[in-house]
Amino acid sequence: MLRWLLPIAIVIASSVSCVGGGVDGVGGDDEALPVLPFDARVELTDVALVWPLPPGTGAASGEGFLGPVLSCADLAVFEPLTRTDEPETLCEALTVTAARLDPCFKVGGPDAPCQSQLRLVLQPVVDGEARDASIHVFMGLNEPRVIQAVARMMALRLAQGLDGRGPLGVHPLLDDVEGRIAVAEVVRDALAQATLQQFTQITVHGDDAAWTFEFRAFEDGAPTPGEAIQQHVLSQNPLAIDVSVTPSGASADDFSLLLKDDTATAATVEEQQRAWDHAARVEHPSLHDTATIDCARCHLAAPARATALARTPTLQLSPDAFSSTRHDLTPTAVFANPQFIHAFAWRHTDLAINSRVLHEAATSADLVEASLHAENAIGALP
Repeated sequence: MLRWLLPIAIVIASSVSCVGGGVDGVGGDDEALPVLPFDARVELTDVALVWPLPPGTGAASGEGFLGPVLSCADLAVFEPLTRTDEPETLCEALTVTAARLDPCFKVGGPDAPCQSQLRLVLQPVVDGEARDASIHVFMGLNEPRVIQAVARMMALRLAQGLDGRGPLGVHPLLDDVEGRIAVAEVVRDALAQATLQQFTQITVHGDDAAWTFEFRAFEDGAPTPGEAIQQHVLSQNPLAIDVSVTPSGASADDFSLLLKDDTATAATVEEQQRAWDHAARVEHPSLHDTATIDCARCHLAAPARATALARTPTLQLSPDAFSSTRHDLTPTAVFANPQFIHAFAWRHTDLAINSRVLHEAATSADLVEASLHAENAIGALP
């Protein structure tokens, strides 16, 4: 996400408080929150949604899937997502594969103002497989609308008797057409109130071993002037980590030692532990955000930690690592392959959800739940 540039380039549609704002009267109407059970909980799956892959090419191949959201003209400001598909094919194949609702996205540390967002992940899906490429769209949405959208997701889930706990994966409501249509209505209502702020894409260079992260901010619906900012990642070995990043970025939490298997193997256990702790800190949303960590480093923390632990099983989780007693923070079991650099997307037919995404989703879920309690929409916290 080329994160070190976001504080300069980000366009803030609105600044809102993190929790506690009322929902009534938002956007000039009085749409009330849905009625929720007294003991309802906000789960990861209520704020972070993953779609199954449509069976054919693009959203049109499966009923209830969300289409590209962005226009082909929007996409034209970037390099093509792949080197093997024609631009028209990519545009037709682009499908929403994941979405996140965040009431308080911060840039610049824990004291920075909140930005409420709806984030969409779009990928070209061809013949039932996602290309190893994605677009991450940041949509500005005021906080009460985020709270309302999450509450509606909860109501849909609870109406189907779905508990929602357990590791995050494909949303159970999205496995059938009726559920996808109901969820699409929630997302479209949120999009109707949202403002395009920025988007980032991961471009694959045709061999599933080299990618470009590309970032551009938008203002008043148009891309900001100048060239998009880029960062390049090369990982040529799916069996042993050997990753190079250009430009490398800079951070006090440097885990680059873990990105080369021979370098890590030659290091002492203490040096490996220190780098592993740094990678865990990168995955903590209260310790790092887009102002302090670059795009590639944020995406590479998961395979760096997974391959390091496989190499040295005695590594211990840092006291600074994110934790939650309420949510299952188990990432998908794909990051032992260092070519899984996606944070929240499909790579062909394998789903990648890394720890950073889970930690941000847990934080968002807890903030929404606190807001719903403040609105007396659900009962007392346990």
